Amino acid sequence: MTTFLLALALTGSAIAQDNAAAEAQRRLQLKPEQLLALYLEAANVHDGMVYTIDVARFADCSEAQRIVSQLDTAPNKTLHQIAKTSRYANRYLFAMEPELREQARSMRVGDRSGVKLASGECLVAEMIDSKAQPMLEPKELGPVLPLIVDRGWLPHPDVLQDDAKLRSRSYANKIRKVADVEAAPAGFDFNTIRSDGQTILTAALLLDHVDVARAVLERGANPNVCGPRYCPIQLALTLRDRQQSRDMLERLLQAGGDPNQFDRAQRTRLLPLASAAGRDLALVERLIKAGAKANGVPDASPPIFFAAATGRQDVVEYLIAQGADLFARDTSRAGVPNTVYTAAQESKSPLFIEWIEKRMMEAAVTSGKYKCELWLEQDGRRITASGGEYRLKRAPFRIVVRLAEPSVRGVLLASAETPAFHDDVRGRAPESAVFRTATAVAEDGDGTSDWLDVLPAGSPTNNGATQFWFWTTDADRRFTGRRGTGKATEYYKDIRAIALDQGLGAQQFKPMPIGQYSGSGIYVVAAVPVELSMVDQRVAEPVLMKLTFIDSTRRASR
Repeated sequence: MTTFLLALALTGSAIAQDNAAAEAQRRLQLKPEQLLALYLEAANVHDGMVYTIDVARFADCSEAQRIVSQLDTAPNKTLHQIAKTSRYANRYLFAMEPELREQARSMRVGDRSGVKLASGECLVAEMIDSKAQPMLEPKELGPVLPLIVDRGWLPHPDVLQDDAKLRSRSYANKIRKVADVEAAPAGFDFNTIRSDGQTILTAALLLDHVDVARAVLERGANPNVCGPRYCPIQLALTLRDRQQSRDMLERLLQAGGDPNQFDRAQRTRLLPLASAAGRDLALVERLIKAGAKANGVPDASPPIFFAAATGRQDVVEYLIAQGADLFARDTSRAGVPNTVYTAAQESKSPLFIEWIEKRMMEAAVTSGKYKCELWLEQDGRRITASGGEYRLKRAPFRIVVRLAEPSVRGVLLASAETPAFHDDVRGRAPESAVFRTATAVAEDGDGTSDWLDVLPAGSPTNNGATQFWFWTTDADRRFTGRRGTGKATEYYKDIRAIALDQGLGAQQFKPMPIGQYSGSGIYVVAAVPVELSMVDQRVAEPVLMKLTFIDSTRRASR
């Protein structure tokens, strides 16, 4: 009993599988030459990998769709946690349903897919693992080839011979050299998809057979047909020889290649411009000239990320000049969205990371999106708060904010009994709570919280907390209320209490009414935060102010 047979078994014992293979051979009566044709087909289907896949089967395809939707809304859950599954362990592509095979060859670990079989049955598949594995020897695979045909995983050898489309596919499988291209009969379609899912062109580029790629282009191969995971231009850009890479790019573009090649059905991940961005400015310039989009396309990683990850300052600057967004988010993968700043961390260059931060902050200031206007209101009086010291009664007051860009989520407030946060902003202190998104203290989501979090004198700001006041919907807000419409909308927060935060978290302190607060003044930083990443933020145009409390009999003033 071979290792393959053990992997092949779906149900029953090894002996039962042996018996099933023997019974299939008795029924099909396959001849040696037919078994050889089947072995060659299996070898051509094999892509050098074996796969471990969890599979859930449904007679009712609407139920399969429900499971797929459930997984989409709960990406952290695995398929076997919400459905009954069987496992294809270390499975060769030729030993699975053809419809599943078409999906599996382009899936990566963690990917999921719905699959409808020719029988009408529907599958939901989740890729668990994949690893390199050589093709089985004929003596290992031969005994079970009849069983594979019997289960519909490979076509019957008579069908391979009689079906015109399959005959063309078999011919495409054999094209390995320029001589094979030249010997192809007149009218042969060089866009025929091979048994491994590749076109003749993508297979040649994958194997670095540049001469074959040139030859099939001359015979009419479509430069825009992608194979599993990869499109032709991306493959051309990864050729080992840099000059051949440039030459092949030019040939593909001249043949009508789309500089924005991307195939969601084949699960391609990188745009041509993304591949070029980490390699060569000249390639990037050529693609942009040909019409490549500087910001890429939806569902693909933005090209500027790859320039940042490889520390290519020249490419980053060029892409910015072409309109690339320094604040783009990579949503092509599940989980926390990547950013240009986090991509730059991969360069391992402190100077380059510092430069990226500087460019991002320059872009933030230039955009004008990160400005906010502030006012203080108390006893019906309104004071413009643009920076400096403001005198308020030791009584409730209101902070009013107007954002320059309505799409910006809200305003950050960091308060202390000393100028500590002011100093952090001026000195860009990296450990300060002002610059870490995780330091925002919890507040009621309905806007009823009425306290200002204040860091006590003597407490280090790296242990401090900030408040982030935002408004998304009436059911999810941290402002007390709003008034006005459009760009004239003002968000206000009523402050009736002071909460001295010892750095132990929102559950460890109790807000006190402002009238009971004995401190004379509070230093406040107010700004629209610029998110460099999910954990790093900066402030582009902060308002630094001191609130000084006076006896309630005296009038508030600047």
